[in-house]
Amino acid sequence: MTNEGYIKLYRKIKSSTLWRAERKFSKLEGWIDLLLLAQHKETKVMIDSRTVQLKRGQLLTSQLGLSERWRWSIGKLNKFLKYLKDENRIEFKGENKFTIISILNWDKYQVSDEESESKKEVNNESEMKTERKQNDYIQECNKNETRNTSSNELVREQSQNKFFKIISIFSYKKKVNLRDPAIKQSFVKRNIRSAKLLAPYELARIEEVMSYLEENSAPRGDKKWGLETVLKFIDEDLDKLGKESQHQNEWKCDWGHWHKKNEQCGHNNLFN
Repeated sequence: MTNEGYIKLYRKIKSSTLWRAERKFSKLEGWIDLLLLAQHKETKVMIDSRTVQLKRGQLLTSQLGLSERWRWSIGKLNKFLKYLKDENRIEFKGENKFTIISILNWDKYQVSDEESESKKEVNNESEMKTERKQNDYIQECNKNETRNTSSNELVREQSQNKFFKIISIFSYKKKVNLRDPAIKQSFVKRNIRSAKLLAPYELARIEEVMSYLEENSAPRGDKKWGLETVLKFIDEDLDKLGKESQHQNEWKCDWGHWHKKNEQCGHNNLFN
């Protein structure tokens, strides 16, 4: 059984025979009753010719009213409200003839259906826009395949969005054949996330890191470097890394030469 998620508990439960049955409320029922009584939107309430503004998650009540509603003593009610306050579940402010109780974190847990649907629509629209950009980019490449240029050059010429400029430079460096539309679509979708993360950097810097990885991938044994690798090196001092790599290679050469020389002299027994 999981503790994740939530259920919808409609306020009309208050009018059901089960809820209206005469009984002394438990603490859990008291807490649920507060949630049911809280306002789901901002509203104004008139009390003794006075207008009281209530926000979402607030309710206007009184100690006497709650004690009679829950069939509790005033002392038990005050202890319970203090407990909820100490647990950071509510805040309450007593006035002359009424009390305003505020349910904390109301907006975090009680998102209205309208707000929830609105967020879904925004997310869906964002995803659709991204997919449209990818498809438009691929279609534009297909329209111009008849030009007397290589496929990778075509990608670079038609890349207007910076994300796709990064991808086009990457495809050029990796010598990816984009003549097949399926390969194009797969290549763009596979690299769009990393391209977005690289977008804040200058294109010249991104291409510089790609060139460094292209030149140094074989010695490092990392022939399958990608845009994720570019992200790892984008803030590094490439000159310093190059010198360290050269020093390591020279050390390996010196060690290999020394070891070979000592083997010829019969000194390899030192390592047995």
